[in-house]
Amino acid sequence: MTKPTKTTTDGAPVGLRRALIAAQRDLKAVHKGSENAFHRYRYASAEDMMSSCRQALHANGLSARRTRWSTESSEAHTWLVCSYELAHESGEVEHYPMATKWPFAEEKGRPLDKALAGALTSSLGYWLRDLLLVPRDDEEMDKRDDRAHDPEVLGIARAGRLRAQATKAGVTIAQLRERLAATGLTLGEDPVSWPAAAAARIAAALTTSA
Repeated sequence: MTKPTKTTTDGAPVGLRRALIAAQRDLKAVHKGSENAFHRYRYASAEDMMSSCRQALHANGLSARRTRWSTESSEAHTWLVCSYELAHESGEVEHYPMATKWPFAEEKGRPLDKALAGALTSSLGYWLRDLLLVPRDDEEMDKRDDRAHDPEVLGIARAGRLRAQATKAGVTIAQLRERLAATGLTLGEDPVSWPAAAAARIAAALTTSA
């Protein structure tokens, strides 16, 4: 007769939870194995995070893996949505459906496959960090220079999608600007700098007959 697995009040396996506590206790910090040559600082990259977390998990009979991923899109963003699994060597398993939602976009010098690969790596690193309660100390995202980021404009990713939509509709960006100018909205030549607040008017102009 098989001995029943002990579970917590929420149904989670006891052995797995004990091993997770031990892994959290063992992982004191993550080695800063990467360096930003321009700003001259060392930081813990997503790869460093995964390496350190894997050692703590394996030392306590645990393994973690991504079980599935998919993408979601809105007018403004594309998201990578991932589910994960934590397993104990005893056979106990705990599932984390749709645990991370990470934005990614094709940009100049960063094709879509590279953007997706980066999102897969970063989202897994952050999920492991949360799983093992690793302190956020000098991570790559904290050090990133985002001074040029402006959420008030379309930006490279949304402008790229707009160009694709315009091409599908048989409209050039110049023609789209003319249509918008006729409604009182004067815009620059590059849609990257077009105001995000005008997205609805821009979309309406795309469907307007010439």
